[in-house]
Amino acid sequence: MVPDLPVELWLYIISMLPRGHLYKLVGVNRTLFSLAMGEIYGEVRFMDDDQVMRKTFHQLKYPSIARRVQHVYIRPGFFAKMERVTEPKLSVIKRLRANIFRLGRRKTLQPAVDPQEDILLVAGCGLANCMAVEELTIILHDLLPPPTFSSFVTTIWVSMAPNLRRLTLDATLPKLALLLDPAILQNLPNLTDLKISITISRFSSRPKRDPCIIRPFLNSLTKTLISLTILSEIMDLTNLFYGLGHFPLLQTLSIHTAMNRLTFKVPYLLAKFITLHKDTLQVLTIVPLDAMLLRNELSYRVWVTQVFCGLDLPALQSLDIGLSMGFPFSDTIIPPLYSTRLPRLVSLILSDAYMSYDDIEATFGNNFNGNRLESLQIRVEELNPQVLYLLAERLLHLTSLDMTFERRSVEILPIHDTYDSYDLDFEHQMSNCKLPNWNIRNLKLSRVYWRSCPLPHYELRTMEIVAGCLPSPVTLGIQNECICICVDEPSRHD
Repeated sequence: MVPDLPVELWLYIISMLPRGHLYKLVGVNRTLFSLAMGEIYGEVRFMDDDQVMRKTFHQLKYPSIARRVQHVYIRPGFFAKMERVTEPKLSVIKRLRANIFRLGRRKTLQPAVDPQEDILLVAGCGLANCMAVEELTIILHDLLPPPTFSSFVTTIWVSMAPNLRRLTLDATLPKLALLLDPAILQNLPNLTDLKISITISRFSSRPKRDPCIIRPFLNSLTKTLISLTILSEIMDLTNLFYGLGHFPLLQTLSIHTAMNRLTFKVPYLLAKFITLHKDTLQVLTIVPLDAMLLRNELSYRVWVTQVFCGLDLPALQSLDIGLSMGFPFSDTIIPPLYSTRLPRLVSLILSDAYMSYDDIEATFGNNFNGNRLESLQIRVEELNPQVLYLLAERLLHLTSLDMTFERRSVEILPIHDTYDSYDLDFEHQMSNCKLPNWNIRNLKLSRVYWRSCPLPHYELRTMEIVAGCLPSPVTLGIQNECICICVDEPSRHD
């Protein structure tokens, strides 16, 4: 009998096949059967209350299927939507017509079981068998869950809590309080990755609950949590860090929120929490959420320039910090990111603000010579040889550069007739720019075409010109963050 191929070789063969062909190979051998079953039942998405969903939950009663479920995604869109309760104003004639119409109708029997409660019962029975789930996602906004939803959540926690490693909660504060109710919440001994997104309800301009309701839940994870991500819109999250315990294993911290007087009242608490974990923190992300819409105010800018830049983070390897739109001002320059405070930093992202030459020079001070920075994503006001010379001088070990620019230096000259003339002038200006000691391997240069799309679009010709100044071939980034066709782009980019 010919022995079967190793599992690694089958995985390589499957990776070369189009998506979906694995199902056609189910009957070849046990290895492919197991892989196909894992792909079919590896994720359960509970979004509808149709017959297909009920069939899936009924299949979960079999242990051979239930043990294959690794990720459960719950977003019950069939719940009733929340509405403002208003008294309808009907005229007398409309009321009479309505009463006459009701008299002619025969009474209909109400169903004995609410369909929503029935699907929750079926789902609870099926998911209760999924003991091997490692990732759980629950999204619940302005909907009205039936009374049995609490029992369903209890079933989820009881069955999945022991092995759960990654948890994502996206909900309004009232729904978040329901999901994290201490009366039903079970201990999560293996949870390492937590993402909480706090959404504002459409029916209240300000939250009636304090976001600190999640603090007891966070404190219960102090011994296991490795990654923490918190997103909010217009709520004060700084008080959340008051009384929050120490997470000895915390390596990744991501904060996405609007930074203004309403949401950043006590900014030193965030700095205190970061300092408390400086010995373990390796990835730090602090990005103002929807900076163009919610106006991140001076308090955040002062915090970045005066508080954050003074922190010592010896273990930090990746930093993503938003500078907010319109920052820095002409009289405010970012303090240098001294390499002595970030000795292990290898990846840096400075988003939102377009930086001038003086800002770049101040940010990457002379002490940055010889640092370990390998990847940089930045926005600059003007792309010119001076900026490239400065970065090449200060960032000796940089291998990946992602730069978004407002303009090229030649575009402040008298108006040209075509894009090609701009390219020729820029190419002529860069012809004498040589960077022999800068070993960039990945290069992406982009521009925002505001009349068409707020996201950066790559500039292929500009990248080719700059790549010609480098000593070795580079990989050009030719993928945009969006899928639109930017009408402001030259035709050569189509």
